[in-house]
Amino acid sequence: MELLGFVAICAASLVGAVGQRALGMGFGLVTVPVLVLVLGPLPAVTAVNVLGALTSIIVLAQVWRLVEWRRLMWLLLPALAGVVPGILIATSADDAVLKTVVGVLILAGVALSVWMRRSERPLEGDLPVAVTGAVAGVLNGSVGVGAPVLGLYGAVGDWSQRAYAAALQPFFFVLSVTTVISKTLLDPAGALPWPWWALLVVSAPLVVGVFLGDRLAGRLPERTARAIILLISLLGGLSVLWSGVVALLA
Repeated sequence: MELLGFVAICAASLVGAVGQRALGMGFGLVTVPVLVLVLGPLPAVTAVNVLGALTSIIVLAQVWRLVEWRRLMWLLLPALAGVVPGILIATSADDAVLKTVVGVLILAGVALSVWMRRSERPLEGDLPVAVTGAVAGVLNGSVGVGAPVLGLYGAVGDWSQRAYAAALQPFFFVLSVTTVISKTLLDPAGALPWPWWALLVVSAPLVVGVFLGDRLAGRLPERTARAIILLISLLGGLSVLWSGVVALLA
Protein backbone atom coordinates (compact mmCIF):
# COMPACT_ATOMS: atom_id res chain seq x y z
CA MET A 1 0.00 0.00 0.00
CA GLU A 2 1.45 3.35 -1.07
CA LEU A 3 1.77 6.30 1.30
CA LEU A 4 -0.71 8.42 -0.71
CA GLY A 5 -3.33 5.68 -0.49
CA PHE A 6 -2.83 5.35 3.26
CA VAL A 7 -3.19 9.12 3.71
CA ALA A 8 -6.43 9.01 1.71
CA ILE A 9 -7.75 6.27 4.02
CA CYS A 10 -6.88 8.37 7.08
CA ALA A 11 -8.65 11.42 5.63
CA ALA A 12 -11.77 9.42 4.73
CA SER A 13 -11.76 7.86 8.21
CA LEU A 14 -11.70 11.32 9.80
CA VAL A 15 -14.73 12.51 7.80
CA GLY A 16 -16.56 9.21 8.33
CA ALA A 17 -16.00 9.36 12.09
CA VAL A 18 -17.55 12.86 12.21
CA GLY A 19 -20.71 11.51 10.57
CA GLN A 20 -20.75 8.42 12.76
CA ARG A 21 -20.79 10.50 15.95
CA ALA A 22 -23.11 13.26 14.74
CA LEU A 23 -25.69 11.02 13.03
CA GLY A 24 -24.99 7.53 14.34
CA MET A 25 -23.98 6.28 10.89
CA GLY A 26 -22.26 7.29 7.64
CA PHE A 27 -18.77 5.88 8.24
CA GLY A 28 -19.05 3.19 5.59
CA LEU A 29 -20.48 5.50 2.94
CA VAL A 30 -17.46 7.80 3.18
CA THR A 31 -14.74 5.19 3.56
CA VAL A 32 -15.81 2.29 1.30
CA PRO A 33 -15.08 4.05 -2.05
CA VAL A 34 -11.58 5.02 -0.87
CA LEU A 35 -10.88 1.59 0.63
CA VAL A 36 -11.96 -0.16 -2.57
CA LEU A 37 -9.69 2.04 -4.68
CA VAL A 38 -6.66 1.56 -2.39
CA LEU A 39 -7.08 -2.05 -1.22
CA GLY A 40 -9.40 -3.73 -3.71
CA PRO A 41 -13.00 -4.93 -3.17
CA LEU A 42 -12.46 -7.99 -0.95
CA PRO A 43 -10.00 -6.50 1.59
CA ALA A 44 -12.07 -3.28 1.57
CA VAL A 45 -15.04 -5.10 3.14
CA THR A 46 -12.80 -6.33 5.95
CA ALA A 47 -11.14 -2.92 6.35
CA VAL A 48 -14.41 -0.97 6.62
CA ASN A 49 -15.63 -3.39 9.27
CA VAL A 50 -12.39 -3.16 11.30
CA LEU A 51 -12.30 0.64 11.16
CA GLY A 52 -16.05 0.85 11.71
CA ALA A 53 -15.77 -1.29 14.85
CA LEU A 54 -13.05 0.98 16.22
CA THR A 55 -15.13 4.08 15.49
CA SER A 56 -18.27 2.64 17.06
CA ILE A 57 -16.52 1.68 20.29
CA ILE A 58 -15.08 5.21 20.58
CA VAL A 59 -18.53 6.74 20.03
CA LEU A 60 -20.15 4.25 22.42
CA ALA A 61 -17.92 5.49 25.23
CA GLN A 62 -19.74 8.84 24.90
CA VAL A 63 -23.36 7.73 24.34
CA TRP A 64 -23.78 4.39 26.17
CA ARG A 65 -26.28 5.94 28.64
CA LEU A 66 -28.69 6.60 25.77
CA VAL A 67 -28.71 3.00 24.47
CA GLU A 68 -32.04 1.16 24.80
CA TRP A 69 -30.53 -2.31 25.25
CA ARG A 70 -33.74 -4.36 25.10
CA ARG A 71 -34.80 -2.87 21.79
CA LEU A 72 -31.25 -3.13 20.49
CA MET A 73 -31.55 -6.93 20.70
CA TRP A 74 -34.41 -6.84 18.18
CA LEU A 75 -32.02 -5.16 15.76
CA LEU A 76 -28.80 -7.01 16.58
CA LEU A 77 -29.80 -10.68 16.80
CA PRO A 78 -31.47 -10.85 13.35
CA ALA A 79 -28.48 -9.00 11.90
CA LEU A 80 -26.03 -11.55 13.32
CA ALA A 81 -28.15 -14.33 11.82
CA GLY A 82 -27.88 -12.64 8.41
CA VAL A 83 -24.09 -12.19 8.26
CA VAL A 84 -23.08 -15.73 7.25
CA PRO A 85 -25.83 -16.07 4.59
CA GLY A 86 -24.65 -12.73 3.21
CA ILE A 87 -21.06 -13.94 2.97
CA LEU A 88 -22.18 -17.17 1.29
CA ILE A 89 -24.22 -15.16 -1.21
CA ALA A 90 -21.16 -13.01 -1.98
CA THR A 91 -18.94 -16.04 -2.58
CA SER A 92 -21.44 -17.73 -4.92
CA ALA A 93 -23.10 -14.85 -6.76
CA ASP A 94 -21.62 -12.60 -9.44
CA ASP A 95 -20.34 -9.50 -7.65
CA ALA A 96 -21.50 -7.02 -10.30
CA VAL A 97 -25.01 -8.46 -10.50
CA LEU A 98 -25.27 -8.61 -6.71
CA LYS A 99 -24.30 -4.96 -6.27
CA THR A 100 -26.64 -3.84 -9.04
CA VAL A 101 -29.61 -5.64 -7.49
CA VAL A 102 -28.78 -4.37 -4.00
CA GLY A 103 -28.41 -0.79 -5.28
CA VAL A 104 -31.80 -0.91 -6.99
CA LEU A 105 -33.46 -2.30 -3.85
CA ILE A 106 -31.91 0.41 -1.66
CA LEU A 107 -33.11 3.16 -4.01
CA ALA A 108 -36.59 1.62 -4.01
CA GLY A 109 -36.46 1.66 -0.22
CA VAL A 110 -35.45 5.35 -0.23
CA ALA A 111 -38.41 6.18 -2.47
CA LEU A 112 -40.74 4.25 -0.15
CA SER A 113 -39.29 6.05 2.88
CA VAL A 114 -39.84 9.48 1.30
CA TRP A 115 -43.46 8.53 0.63
CA MET A 116 -43.91 7.29 4.21
CA ARG A 117 -42.39 10.47 5.67
CA ARG A 118 -45.16 12.49 4.01
CA SER A 119 -47.75 10.66 6.08
CA GLU A 120 -45.81 11.61 9.25
CA ARG A 121 -46.83 8.28 10.78
CA PRO A 122 -43.74 6.32 11.83
CA LEU A 123 -43.29 2.55 11.62
CA GLU A 124 -44.17 1.23 15.05
CA GLY A 125 -43.25 -1.89 16.99
CA ASP A 126 -40.33 -4.32 17.08
CA LEU A 127 -41.06 -6.26 13.85
CA PRO A 128 -39.78 -3.50 11.51
CA VAL A 129 -36.67 -3.28 13.72
CA ALA A 130 -36.04 -7.03 13.38
CA VAL A 131 -36.54 -6.99 9.59
CA THR A 132 -34.17 -4.02 9.30
CA GLY A 133 -31.53 -5.87 11.31
CA ALA A 134 -31.79 -9.06 9.24
CA VAL A 135 -31.48 -7.21 5.92
CA ALA A 136 -28.58 -5.11 7.23
CA GLY A 137 -26.74 -8.27 8.34
CA VAL A 138 -27.11 -9.91 4.92
CA LEU A 139 -25.95 -6.77 3.11
CA ASN A 140 -23.04 -6.21 5.49
CA GLY A 141 -21.80 -9.74 4.89
CA SER A 142 -22.32 -9.67 1.12
CA VAL A 143 -21.36 -6.18 -0.08
CA GLY A 144 -20.09 -4.53 3.13
CA VAL A 145 -22.80 -1.86 3.11
CA GLY A 146 -25.60 -2.38 5.61
CA ALA A 147 -25.98 1.24 6.72
CA PRO A 148 -28.40 2.41 3.98
CA VAL A 149 -31.06 -0.03 5.21
CA LEU A 150 -30.51 1.14 8.79
CA GLY A 151 -30.86 4.71 7.56
CA LEU A 152 -34.19 3.93 5.93
CA TYR A 153 -35.59 2.71 9.23
CA GLY A 154 -34.00 5.66 11.04
CA ALA A 155 -35.90 8.02 8.75
CA VAL A 156 -39.35 6.43 9.17
CA GLY A 157 -39.23 4.41 12.41
CA ASP A 158 -40.62 5.38 15.82
CA TRP A 159 -37.20 5.14 17.54
CA SER A 160 -36.04 8.63 18.59
CA GLN A 161 -33.04 9.79 16.58
CA ARG A 162 -30.69 10.25 19.55
CA ALA A 163 -31.52 6.87 21.08
CA TYR A 164 -31.34 5.12 17.70
CA ALA A 165 -27.97 6.71 16.89
CA ALA A 166 -26.66 5.54 20.27
CA ALA A 167 -27.99 2.00 19.78
CA LEU A 168 -26.30 1.75 16.38
CA GLN A 169 -22.86 1.96 17.99
CA PRO A 170 -22.88 -1.40 19.85
CA PHE A 171 -24.83 -2.75 16.88
CA PHE A 172 -22.12 -1.75 14.39
CA PHE A 173 -19.36 -2.93 16.71
CA VAL A 174 -20.75 -6.45 17.23
CA LEU A 175 -21.85 -6.80 13.60
CA SER A 176 -18.49 -5.62 12.28
CA VAL A 177 -16.48 -7.97 14.52
CA THR A 178 -18.74 -10.88 13.54
CA THR A 179 -18.35 -10.05 9.85
CA VAL A 180 -14.54 -9.83 10.09
CA ILE A 181 -14.28 -13.18 11.89
CA SER A 182 -16.73 -14.86 9.51
CA LYS A 183 -15.03 -13.51 6.39
CA THR A 184 -11.61 -14.56 7.68
CA LEU A 185 -12.86 -18.12 8.15
CA LEU A 186 -15.02 -18.39 5.02
CA ASP A 187 -13.16 -16.14 2.58
CA PRO A 188 -9.42 -15.77 3.41
CA ALA A 189 -8.90 -13.68 0.24
CA GLY A 190 -10.54 -10.80 2.07
CA ALA A 191 -7.99 -10.64 4.89
CA LEU A 192 -6.76 -7.15 5.78
CA PRO A 193 -3.22 -6.66 4.39
CA TRP A 194 -2.08 -4.23 7.12
CA PRO A 195 0.59 -4.43 9.81
CA TRP A 196 -0.56 -3.78 13.39
CA TRP A 197 0.97 -0.30 13.49
CA ALA A 198 -1.20 0.87 10.57
CA LEU A 199 -4.32 0.39 12.68
CA LEU A 200 -2.78 2.48 15.45
CA VAL A 201 -2.05 5.29 13.01
CA VAL A 202 -5.58 5.24 11.55
CA SER A 203 -7.02 5.33 15.09
CA ALA A 204 -5.80 8.93 15.51
CA PRO A 205 -8.11 10.48 12.85
CA LEU A 206 -10.94 8.31 14.16
CA VAL A 207 -10.61 9.87 17.63
CA VAL A 208 -10.38 13.39 16.18
CA GLY A 209 -13.40 12.77 13.97
CA VAL A 210 -15.52 11.52 16.87
CA PHE A 211 -14.55 14.61 18.89
CA LEU A 212 -15.60 16.93 16.07
CA GLY A 213 -18.81 14.98 15.51
CA ASP A 214 -19.66 15.30 19.21
CA ARG A 215 -19.51 19.08 18.90
CA LEU A 216 -21.86 18.91 15.90
CA ALA A 217 -24.34 16.37 17.30
CA GLY A 218 -25.94 18.69 19.86
CA ARG A 219 -26.70 21.33 17.24
CA LEU A 220 -28.70 19.16 14.82
CA PRO A 221 -32.53 19.18 15.15
CA GLU A 222 -34.01 15.66 14.99
CA ARG A 223 -35.96 16.34 11.80
CA THR A 224 -32.81 17.60 10.09
CA ALA A 225 -30.81 14.61 11.29
CA ARG A 226 -33.43 12.18 9.92
CA ALA A 227 -33.37 13.97 6.55
CA ILE A 228 -29.56 13.77 6.40
CA ILE A 229 -29.68 10.06 7.26
CA LEU A 230 -32.14 9.51 4.40
CA LEU A 231 -29.75 11.37 2.08
CA ILE A 232 -26.90 9.12 3.27
CA SER A 233 -29.02 6.09 2.38
CA LEU A 234 -29.70 7.54 -1.07
CA LEU A 235 -25.99 8.17 -1.70
CA GLY A 236 -25.15 4.70 -0.40
CA GLY A 237 -27.62 3.10 -2.78
CA LEU A 238 -26.33 5.12 -5.72
CA SER A 239 -22.75 4.18 -4.84
CA VAL A 240 -23.51 0.46 -4.72
CA LEU A 241 -25.58 0.63 -7.92
CA TRP A 242 -22.87 2.59 -9.75
CA SER A 243 -20.13 0.11 -8.82
CA GLY A 244 -22.33 -2.77 -9.97
CA VAL A 245 -23.27 -1.18 -13.31
CA VAL A 246 -19.64 -0.19 -14.04
CA ALA A 247 -18.54 -3.78 -13.36
CA LEU A 248 -21.28 -5.15 -15.61
CA LEU A 249 -20.25 -2.87 -18.48
CA ALA A 250 -16.51 -3.54 -18.06
